[in-house]
Amino acid sequence: MYVKGGTSDLLNIIGLWYSGSIMLGGFKNPKEALEYYKKRKKELEDKMEDLIARKEKGELSSEEFEQEKRKIEREFIEVMDRIAQLSYIAGGGP
Repeated sequence: MYVKGGTSDLLNIIGLWYSGSIMLGGFKNPKEALEYYKKRKKELEDKMEDLIARKEKGELSSEEFEQEKRKIEREFIEVMDRIAQLSYIAGGGP
């Protein structure tokens, strides 16, 4: 979405974010999205615990472990960022 009058693309993206067009995707409201991301956080925590257990059993090499660990950590950071944002939005501020 581009707004006439010299508004930068970044400001347009921020406007979409605040309106929920980007962040909420297919969710009805911020609270629904927040619940989804909290569940996803728990799934990722369980996945990491499973990964560590598999490493300790010798089912994974150090390289395989590090690759999977990085993938999980990357998604975990994204999920935690969404949770922080949505908590702020759903709660109406700090």
